Amino acid sequence: MILFLLLVTLLLPFTMIGFGLAWKNHPPKVVNDFYGYRTKQSMKSQQTWDFAHRYFARIWLYLGIVLAIVSTIIILVFCRIDLDSLGEIISVLVVIQCMILCLPIIPTEIKLKKHFDRFGRRKN
Repeated sequence: MILFLLLVTLLLPFTMIGFGLAWKNHPPKVVNDFYGYRTKQSMKSQQTWDFAHRYFARIWLYLGIVLAIVSTIIILVFCRIDLDSLGEIISVLVVIQCMILCLPIIPTEIKLKKHFDRFGRRKN
């Protein structure tokens, strides 16, 4: 049962690591409405699209690794308590993971605005 709970807890960090690795070197080829890091600024041009994916991917990769390590440690520390209490701890942990999952949007958008104008052209 502990192994299953650990795997559930690691689902989000492994997703972040997987997409981080994939997008770091191979972002989605073209700007699209279905797949990728899609914000108004990232979809302005192919340059902003590629830049946003590579930048966002690095953050997700490192955060995913940290989250996986921290989550594993938390589960191993609390694995001997009753399942109800462990379930509550895992629920809180997953909510925190979801919040951390969204955080890289902020620095990515700041970096996009710093490097590109409002038309998606690279600033000098």
